[in-house]
Amino acid sequence: MDEGIDLVVVFSGDGTINEAVNALAGTETALGVLPGGATNILVRALGLPLDPVEATGVLIAKALDDHAFKLSLGVADGRYFAVNCGAGVDAAVERVRARVGDSPVYVSIDIDVLDPAHAPGTGTPEPGGLTTREAQLILRGLAGLPLVGADVVEVAPPYDHAELTSLAAANLAYELLTLFALAPH
Repeated sequence: MDEGIDLVVVFSGDGTINEAVNALAGTETALGVLPGGATNILVRALGLPLDPVEATGVLIAKALDDHAFKLSLGVADGRYFAVNCGAGVDAAVERVRARVGDSPVYVSIDIDVLDPAHAPGTGTPEPGGLTTREAQLILRGLAGLPLVGADVVEVAPPYDHAELTSLAAANLAYELLTLFALAPH
């Protein structure tokens, strides 16, 4: 961070705020946060209004009164965090990307990775699995990797009473096809 900057204001969600936290950690630059994400955990924890306009007014008043305080930060895997440490989908994608690097990738999706609420039509349902949305986000996070092959396995139509599993598998296959289109050639 360049010296001479007194305040950085971030209008975003907790993930982006954590990126700013990592850039500012160890500096004297103050961080102002405005609610712009889905959950705004840090904004809530600080007692700021969830309306961005109201929060801006509060932030301006605090800045004018020189009301700043130090925030205790956590550290996980060498990265700072304010209220959440990125242990969700984004963290999973980053671990996969770091491990794979530029190597050719084959993605095999066993449909029982999804929770039975989202994919009951499999011979081995696994409670506590991913949601379909989480699986989609993980696959979308792999865009640009050198994908050489993919499959979706273990769909069992006799157990798929409402065709939820078939729909989820078809959608994940679509996501895989999209990855092929985005892969380097």
